[in-house]
Amino acid sequence: MVSTSMYGAEDVERSNDEFFEVQIRPLLVEHCLECHGRDSQESGLRLDSRQSILTGGDRGPAIVPQDADASLLIHAVRQDSDDLQMPPSQKLSVEQIESLRNWVNLGAPWPADISLFAGSDATAPRANAQLQHWAYQPVRPVDVPTVSDTVWSANPIDCFIWQQLSAKGLAPSAEASPSQLCRRLYLDLCGLPPTYEQLTSFTQDTRPDAYARLVEQLLASREYAEHWARHWLDVARYADTKGYLDGGQTRYAFAYTYRDYVIRAFEEDLPYAAFVRDQIAADQYDLPASQRWRWAAMGFLTTGRRFNDDPYDTMDDRLDVIGRGLLGITIGCARCHDHKYDPLTTAEYYGLSGILGSSYEPEQPELPLLDPANSHLEPEYAKQLGERLHDFKAEFQRLHDSIQHEMRAYAKDYLTYLIRSNPIHRPDGVNPIKTDRTLLRGPTAYGFGALARWERYLDGLPKQHPVFGLWVQLRNEGPDKFAEAYARACGNNSASIADQLRQALASSPPANMLDLAAVYGDLLETAYASGDATSPSNRDAIQQVLFGDDSPTHMTLDEAIDCYHLDEHVALRRLRSKIEEVTLEQTAPPARPMMMLDRERPVEPRVLIRGQAQRPGRTVPRTLPALLGAAATQFPIHAGSGRKELAEAIVAPNNPLTRRVLVNRIWQWHFGQPLVGTPGDFGLRSDA
Repeated sequence: MVSTSMYGAEDVERSNDEFFEVQIRPLLVEHCLECHGRDSQESGLRLDSRQSILTGGDRGPAIVPQDADASLLIHAVRQDSDDLQMPPSQKLSVEQIESLRNWVNLGAPWPADISLFAGSDATAPRANAQLQHWAYQPVRPVDVPTVSDTVWSANPIDCFIWQQLSAKGLAPSAEASPSQLCRRLYLDLCGLPPTYEQLTSFTQDTRPDAYARLVEQLLASREYAEHWARHWLDVARYADTKGYLDGGQTRYAFAYTYRDYVIRAFEEDLPYAAFVRDQIAADQYDLPASQRWRWAAMGFLTTGRRFNDDPYDTMDDRLDVIGRGLLGITIGCARCHDHKYDPLTTAEYYGLSGILGSSYEPEQPELPLLDPANSHLEPEYAKQLGERLHDFKAEFQRLHDSIQHEMRAYAKDYLTYLIRSNPIHRPDGVNPIKTDRTLLRGPTAYGFGALARWERYLDGLPKQHPVFGLWVQLRNEGPDKFAEAYARACGNNSASIADQLRQALASSPPANMLDLAAVYGDLLETAYASGDATSPSNRDAIQQVLFGDDSPTHMTLDEAIDCYHLDEHVALRRLRSKIEEVTLEQTAPPARPMMMLDRERPVEPRVLIRGQAQRPGRTVPRTLPALLGAAATQFPIHAGSGRKELAEAIVAPNNPLTRRVLVNRIWQWHFGQPLVGTPGDFGLRSDA
């Protein structure tokens, strides 16, 4: 079978619009609009609409469509000359510049009626109208047409084909010969033509059910499993490497376990619902020991690109493969703004990101063996690997310990920064993220990752927490109402406030949240200077905040790496690459699944304004999007990450999308052309 795709003008337009939404819009919003947007136009230049870009500013038009090399914007971002270097603070990456070049050479496509500013009072009515789109309606049975030629119409699909042929005055083609049927089956199901012996065997089989027997024989074959697994691996964007990382391709040590899982799933005729559940949340189901191989299914999420270990881009890629692969929706378009065409809000995007963000990828030693029978190989493998990795691990441990020390020793700075980043608590009206980046960008800084850990920790605490209960109740109280709210909170929490905190507040009563942050910071830094208790059971409340298992400073190696500032992060990634190379060099390491596990404490996701990590907005719940129909409310998330609930909602019979998307893909893989010409997009811009 040869599959061909024909792209018309509408397909090109849709592809260009998608390229703009995913690559260009976020780039312009993050790097350009502060100086060249609605509120500020340095050098008379605006970059928030196509027309304003074409008009340009004091230096003339910013771009020449279809000629990137002649475009002023491209010269500026390449920083070809000293007098024109944009952005002024930090040069764009090679990939970002190339995206801009490609966009200009495409003619600078810009979706119609699109503003770079998200949000609108009309969002809810618009979403309700979008939900009327056919793909979001429940799947309903249809009447099979009645046909006159019952011999030719062997199944309901034939009846629909006959109806259309008859309407156009056409008759079916003559029935294929046995040799033609045999060849078609082998090519379609196994990807290769039959051998002479296989062809002869079929053509000489005179039994009336010979064709059905051959179908069943091929469906049960290893060749079928391998051929059709390739189709699915394309959907899952499977690769053995992580994509571009520090100038080279870094291989996954155990990516092949996902490939093998997909082949085995086809070979064992695993139901599609189980197939989907495995790939989203195999760890959440009580699988017997004989089914442990299914843990490898979570490579569906973990074998994608890593984007130089950018956690937000990696998260976006995982949401994208769930959206396009399983549901036929372009989730990534809601990262910076409500989806312009489909009923998906930015809040729902970050609600989904919170589900995946509440899980982590364990380090290799924490990963279980896929086959317990291979446990006898583990000691020798661990011995060989340990000898090679001793120096690497020591360096990792040093860096891990360093960030734990900094987050504890400078707790006061982090807490103060969190308060000052809230507009309610800025006496000078200045956002420290824009003016004072010492904590986040200095030589001992650990970036927004460390700050986010403190923030997530505080966001998840109850009002009666013995240490931070007052913080939870007062953090959004402005200076004018703080005194009254403080007195009320102290009264409500009088029985639960830790003794050390009570004494500190009595000696230094806070007048506002900045004062309260200072009290907390002094207590934490004093406790750290005194050291941890001799055992966890002897910790007081303040020590528990710093040293407990649920402390923001208690982290895995991966979580520690995410907190390092850029220069250190690059060095750490290179160090990790060396470790992975050593792992790959070992002889037959016992197979482990590239799985995910739930974090001890789920994250409470925050909307990133315009998709920028440096601009966290309001907290949103981990939730399922409304476009999943009744399934969205059928599986509420109460505990854990929510991956199990997401998987159940995707395979739920009342989900209007999953079955439609699967049928469309199967039709495409069999006949070369899908029923809906955009298999990964069933939304309002779909080809249907």
